[in-house]
Amino acid sequence: MESTLKTLYLKQAHDSTGPFQSYAWDDSITAMDMLQQFFGKTYQFETLLYYKCDFIIIPTKQNSPWLQTKLSIDGYKKHIDENVKHVIELTKIDYGKYDVVITHDPILHPYIQQLKETYKSTLFCYIMAEHSSWQMHQFGFEYDLWLDHTLNASDDIIRLPQAVNYVFPRVPNLVSSMFNYPKSTVFIDYRSYGHFLSGIMDAKLTTQQITEFNNELDIEVPIESISETSLKPYMFATDSDDSIAYYEKLSRAKYFVTIANRVGQASCDAASMGCLVIGNAESKLHNLICHKDCLMSGEFTHKDVTALIKKLESDNEYYNTILKYQTEQLNKWGVEHPQNILKEAWKIKTS
Repeated sequence: MESTLKTLYLKQAHDSTGPFQSYAWDDSITAMDMLQQFFGKTYQFETLLYYKCDFIIIPTKQNSPWLQTKLSIDGYKKHIDENVKHVIELTKIDYGKYDVVITHDPILHPYIQQLKETYKSTLFCYIMAEHSSWQMHQFGFEYDLWLDHTLNASDDIIRLPQAVNYVFPRVPNLVSSMFNYPKSTVFIDYRSYGHFLSGIMDAKLTTQQITEFNNELDIEVPIESISETSLKPYMFATDSDDSIAYYEKLSRAKYFVTIANRVGQASCDAASMGCLVIGNAESKLHNLICHKDCLMSGEFTHKDVTALIKKLESDNEYYNTILKYQTEQLNKWGVEHPQNILKEAWKIKTS
């Protein structure tokens, strides 16, 4: 589904998510063009493609706990200050050009009430960058919509303001066309390694530990190597090579293993690239998109995962049935739902 609402996406200058310069959308922008603007972590990559939105960076004003942590990483602030370009004061933006404004964290405080009064036909929404930063919600209450990627809200738009369940938007046809590798590998995400090796999903691991673990797995399907960047705090990197390598791995991967119980956005990265996702039954997002046979539950181990992969490898019809289900669910929640809820909210805002 293609967005029909003119959308603006805003982030703060010291937020390293996404491009390092403001831009106006141009239909000549390709998925690869966009991916090259991501440094390390690719969170929100498909969101910008989905909405075909203008993208503006504003000066950092709200220093949330997660941002304080990032700024404490050696070299982080210096890298941002030297590379972020075209920063625009939020009071100098013409919000009236847009049907929807989405901000990464509720960063329009203390101007949001005035902006809502001035731009009565613009829907103001925010995504909470880190779902643990609850103190930021004191500013979010002023917005029209909280786009809740933790899925603890309603699926439907009933009124404004409100929180609504929001799966980060996906453009599977677009991103899957970036590469053309045969699907023949298993991609195990770094949190799954943490769970398997120590029982802690964010455990500090080395590539040597992971390599040794992979060598002991009883599985014939090749395993993708883990990225050094994925083992760093917040996946902070100073170049974009790893973001491209990540999507190359997803393009090659037939299976994506993400069994640590987190919100689980990487599962949708993988599903969008056509990987069969093996997830965790305790994740609300995994339950939305994954077939029940691909959800690990109880006291499972890596042996349960490899046993499932062996079963899938031995029965192509079974594999295709499960992948078809996953594709349908991704289309429902990641392609149709994000646009539908914003359309409904905008109708209420402008009625």
